[in-house]
Amino acid sequence: MSPENLHPFGASTCAGPAMDSQILRDLFAHVAEAAQILLKDAAFRREVLAARAAQKSLDLRGDLSTGWAIGWRINLWARLGDGDRTHRILKLLLDPSRTYPNLFDAHPPFQIDGNFGGTNGMAEMIVQSRPGEIEILPALPSAWPEGWLKGVRLRGALALDLTWAGGKPTQVVLTGPAGARTRVRYRETVQEIVLPRSGRLSLSV
Repeated sequence: MSPENLHPFGASTCAGPAMDSQILRDLFAHVAEAAQILLKDAAFRREVLAARAAQKSLDLRGDLSTGWAIGWRINLWARLGDGDRTHRILKLLLDPSRTYPNLFDAHPPFQIDGNFGGTNGMAEMIVQSRPGEIEILPALPSAWPEGWLKGVRLRGALALDLTWAGGKPTQVVLTGPAGARTRVRYRETVQEIVLPRSGRLSLSV
């Protein structure tokens, strides 16, 4: 809760909010993955996975919001790979009713979460970085058929320069520590990558 929020009946929290459920699902998945990697706590891992499976699925509701909430929606839809819906919500965020002329987020009086969420969401539309895998153009909207992104930082001390045209990547350059390993995914194509001694690699995707 935020301290400025007051509920007409004297409460400002609710039981089982969707945000908490999503955070718990993510937490349970990471705990289970860690237990599998470490070969520890097999019984606890089964218990965590059972608890995760028992959680109710969530309906994603309307897109119109402000501040952290609209930033949250932008990032969720980008992770779900729906570029056009992500773009529509991003346009809502950048509307003068939600972004001041100085580009501060208009969640009165101001909330930096909308700025951080919006910029991170734009990056997530173009590249998503997970442990051991980089996904190229996972949620590219039809409104952005061409463009470029340079020097974006990724997991594993990697950086990416990316250019695309016609909705497809035309130049992909990874830099990072020599010998660094990752996978690069573009749609159904997955490449296993090991950076050479120079620490720079151009890919054909």
